[in-house]
Amino acid sequence: MYPIIHLGPLDIGTHGVVDLIGGVVVFIIAIYRVRRGRWPVSTHDVLNIAPYMFLGAMLGAWLVSLLPRVVAYAMGASFPPMWWLKGRDWAGMMVGGSLVGYVYCRRRNLALSRCFDLVAPLVPLYIAIYRVGCLLTGCCYGKETTSWPSLFLPDIHGVWAYRYPTRIADIIANLIILALLLAFERYRAHREEEDWPFSGFLFLLYLGLYSVQRFYFEFWRAETYKLVGPFTWAHLYCAIGIGLATWGILHGWMRGRNKKRGTKCLERSNI
Repeated sequence: MYPIIHLGPLDIGTHGVVDLIGGVVVFIIAIYRVRRGRWPVSTHDVLNIAPYMFLGAMLGAWLVSLLPRVVAYAMGASFPPMWWLKGRDWAGMMVGGSLVGYVYCRRRNLALSRCFDLVAPLVPLYIAIYRVGCLLTGCCYGKETTSWPSLFLPDIHGVWAYRYPTRIADIIANLIILALLLAFERYRAHREEEDWPFSGFLFLLYLGLYSVQRFYFEFWRAETYKLVGPFTWAHLYCAIGIGLATWGILHGWMRGRNKKRGTKCLERSNI
C-alpha cells in the first residue's frame, strides 16, 4: 500500500495524485479527439466545459455516496465524525457530469447525443486510472475468500489477506469496455451512415456495459452499503443504468428504423 507520497516535508495523498493524472490524460485525449474527428464541438468548448463537468461529476459523486449514509443514519447507524465528507460514487459522477454537459450543450445549441458519444470512451479510461489509486491506497477492497480468483491484497487498514481482486477486475473491465467502444467507433466511421445506428449509441453502450460488469463485481466488494439482502445501493444504481441504457438503445434503434421507412416511402411516392 502507498496511500501517501512523501516529498520532503510534504505528504500528498496518492489517490489525489492519481486522480489528477487521470483528469489530465482524459483532458488531453478529449482535445485530440475533437481536433482529429468530426465532432460538433470545438477546442474552445472543451476548455470551457471541462472544469464545470469535473465539478459537477465530483459533486454528484459525493451526493450519491452520501444518500445511503443518510438513510442508514436515520435508521440508527452510527458514523465517525465528518462521515458526510467521505466517499464517491460512480453513479453520482455520471449523473453530475452528464447534467452539466446537458445544460452546456443546450445553451450552446450543440448536438447533444454526438457530444455524449465524444465523451463515452473517456469515462472508462478515467475510471481505470482512478482504480489504480484505489489499488495503491487499499480502498474499495474485496471480501476475503480462498476461491478463484482470489489474490493476496490489502484492505484500507493495511491488513493483507486473500481477497477478491475488485480493483484489478474493475481496471481490466474498464479497459475492455474502452477497447470495445473504440473498435465500434472505428467500425462506424467506415460505414456510409456516419452515426450508425444512431447518435448517442456509443454513450448508451458504455452505460450498459459498465452497469452490467459493476453489478456483478459489486458482490465481490467488502465495504458496501446494503439495501436488501445481498444487494447494495450500487446494485440499485446499476439496475437503473442497465434499464436506461436498454430503453435508450431500443428507442433509438426503432426511431432510426421508422425514419428509414419514412424516407423510403417518400422516395417511392416521388417516383
